[in-house]
Amino acid sequence: MMAIKNSVLGSYIAVGEILYEGQRLSIHTFRPLEVLTLAAAFFVAVILPLTLTAGAIERHVFLKYFRR
Repeated sequence: MMAIKNSVLGSYIAVGEILYEGQRLSIHTFRPLEVLTLAAAFFVAVILPLTLTAGAIERHVFLKYFRR
């Protein structure tokens, strides 16, 4: 259970850090649309496979242990 709490805390910090660096870069380059779009695409590229994997594991566990 502690690993889940730590990963949530880590993801909360990582999201803030990536958006902060994206904002800094967009201010420096005067291109906020491109930089923040790239940050959003990065989040989608990371979160989507993790979400699909978690759903597959959840289905597997449900069918193995809770199916009647």
